[in-house]
Amino acid sequence: AFKSHCSHDVVLLCVACHERANAAHWKRKLQLADRYQAPLTAAEFRPSEEEARAKKAAMALVRFGTAIPAERRQRLKEDVLSWTPGPGAGWHEGPL
Repeated sequence: AFKSHCSHDVVLLCVACHERANAAHWKRKLQLADRYQAPLTAAEFRPSEEEARAKKAAMALVRFGTAIPAERRQRLKEDVLSWTPGPGAGWHEGPL
């Protein structure tokens, strides 16, 4: 990645070349953000209400699994599955 902070990725550039590289980096970043409707900063990202509910349900299932009453556990699974892609979409359907 252009802005990697690994010491072995350091490339020394003159000021003019650095500015050109930075401009090209931002242009590409803006293109990708536009193409995929992605936020440019973490502050711009706001998960949907459904995503937040699914994440909370998944965390509850992972942390407390069998301690949750069966009926409640089923509702939590439904919350998670309603937000995630269905079977065959490239995700592993393991035990919840």
